[in-house]
Amino acid sequence: MIGFFTRWAAAAAVVAVLFAVPSAAMAQAQDGSGAQINIGGGRLTAAEAEDLALYDEAMGDFQARGFSGLEANLPKLRRALERAPEHYPVVEQSGDRWIVRAEDTADALMLSIMATAAANKASPGGQPRVDTQRNVYPLIALVLGSMEVERRNYQGGIDYLDRGLALQPMNWMLLSEKLSALHGLGRWEDALKAADDALASGDLLISTHADHFHRKRGFALIELGRLDEALAAYEESLKSDPDNPVARQEIDYIRGLQAGAPATEPEIFAPYAPQPEQTSPRT
Repeated sequence: MIGFFTRWAAAAAVVAVLFAVPSAAMAQAQDGSGAQINIGGGRLTAAEAEDLALYDEAMGDFQARGFSGLEANLPKLRRALERAPEHYPVVEQSGDRWIVRAEDTADALMLSIMATAAANKASPGGQPRVDTQRNVYPLIALVLGSMEVERRNYQGGIDYLDRGLALQPMNWMLLSEKLSALHGLGRWEDALKAADDALASGDLLISTHADHFHRKRGFALIELGRLDEALAAYEESLKSDPDNPVARQEIDYIRGLQAGAPATEPEIFAPYAPQPEQTSPRT
């Protein structure tokens, strides 16, 4: 299983380039319908801006000093999450302006196009404006939940992740990390059902990132002894991410089990934490 922290280091530069731009230089796009899409042009409230600054500082410390750097920031992040609004949807309408909250460039564009389609259906001939902005409070819930997962406090991680999911029930990153926590607890049936429910939801971003959920399904199915189904799940994940090393490692592991090799215990990999020497760890 690979948790949020393994992904963050690789994604950090992309996130910084996408959103750390002055509003005067924000990217703009026209979708042909008269709608204006402003990538990175969303205006945060004062509270959002303050809490986002705390998140960015925490992740900068994590990048520089690993988990020890992040640790000192956790109380501030917890307080920031407590200040989260009751509702924080991914796409939100305010008059003729639409707000899209996303971290990834492709995700932001897809959601923006969806928002313009909804706006044009509601008001044909209008000129809606779509602004994308940082997804502040789910990000904070994600880092707090992931930190608990890395500590092996899986239920504590689920509690934080569920707080984020109360704001955005289909947030794919929160759901994916919750599956890792369920794996850590050995709740394989629950994890499988959660992955199946996510894939069946029809949510745009979950469909776009379906490879994550197929891999999570496969992992649970291995532990349930349903090896043929697990192999099919990992092979399905390769259709959209053909070079994923985790999927290929697990496929080799399944084929070894089918040939009579002994099973190994699954582990969660924390890349910045001290690790004992291991042979062929499953992550």
